[in-house]
Amino acid sequence: MGKITGYEKEHELPQKVRQLYTAVLELMAEGIDVNTIKVSDITQKAGIGKGTAYDYFDTKEDIIICALIYAVSGMISRIKEVLSRYHTFREQIEQLFAAVEKEMLERECFMRFVHMMTDSSFCGKALQQRAALDKHRECNAMLLLTEMVEAGQKRGEVVEHLPLEYIVYSLMSKLLTYLAVCDKNEEGGSKAQRLKPYILEGVFAEFCR
Repeated sequence: MGKITGYEKEHELPQKVRQLYTAVLELMAEGIDVNTIKVSDITQKAGIGKGTAYDYFDTKEDIIICALIYAVSGMISRIKEVLSRYHTFREQIEQLFAAVEKEMLERECFMRFVHMMTDSSFCGKALQQRAALDKHRECNAMLLLTEMVEAGQKRGEVVEHLPLEYIVYSLMSKLLTYLAVCDKNEEGGSKAQRLKPYILEGVFAEFCR
């Protein structure tokens, strides 16, 4: 196969690419700045030769970007599948928050993804360009929220007097707030569990009929 894009399906990925992706996510989870990660750091953690990485990627940034896109796309795909089982806006919001609690490694990745989509680093700009491609929308969390809100409005569950963009950005802000307090090192996730009812009630009070 040619160079990897990050949008490949699971069955399309060579095992060594999966190992590289896992290595990138684990390095991020350890708190390492993506701008300081070296290819050798990734390949050493992946347990493969450095030269092998260049069989699939042109640069270190390509490895990182593809790992991020692949992980976020996978996370959103799994969340969509979960949400499809629920049929009210309230249930879907509750399940959205429950789903991100379980995706610890991907959660760290998603936070990095969001940060890099707004920063001006070389890696950040490269990610922004890659994710902006119209034909690739799998990693667009804003699109997922937009679809949820629009469906809720059609069912008469979500208010219509507020601009759609405001509701979507507000939901993303509340979701990121929750992700920020979902500390993987905190025993029992007590901080997240304390704040979750207030965040959800804020969503329902402002946006539900």
